[in-house]
Amino acid sequence: MGGHNKKPVIIKNNVFVDFVNFDDCQFDELLIVENNIFCKATNLLIDFHTNESNTFAKTSRINNNIGDLGYNKQYYNAIEGGDVKWK
Repeated sequence: MGGHNKKPVIIKNNVFVDFVNFDDCQFDELLIVENNIFCKATNLLIDFHTNESNTFAKTSRINNNIGDLGYNKQYYNAIEGGDVKWK
């Protein structure tokens, strides 16, 4: 995804079978992430390259999701012995 999102973003009722990359995101308006399944995790709550959080200017609603929303590259490499492969 990435980038500066100047309009509200709503992500609801999805099943993501691959890693969902929110690299270096800035959410200037409301972000809603609800009722999703992240099978291979996502870095929504942590930035992949810097291990710092993405920025959220407004209140966000992040509820009832299944999967790791705070993917951490160092943790993944230590536990799984792998890395995310980008296409």
